Amino acid sequence: MDNNFSQRVRDIMAYSREEAGRLQNNYIGPEHLMLGILRDGEGMAVQVLQDFDIDLNSLKEYIDSHVRTIQEPYDGTNEVVINKNTEKALKMSI
Repeated sequence: MDNNFSQRVRDIMAYSREEAGRLQNNYIGPEHLMLGILRDGEGMAVQVLQDFDIDLNSLKEYIDSHVRTIQEPYDGTNEVVINKNTEKALKMSI
């Protein structure tokens, strides 16, 4: 699926995978995708959030704390996979 996306989207997916690992999750969910978008710091999604005066650091902190409280820890032994909701969002973007 990576070949269908721009380099920027591939970079965001790499950031999302890193965020999932940082949060010790064994999947990439929409929450990790949002963290990847925030980490990239550019693009229409970030611009829309800024236009609505959403504090990007506060959003990141909220996502971090929410994901950590509801997910089981990832021990690093299995592959990190893209969950169905994230896959659907990515397919809708092309």
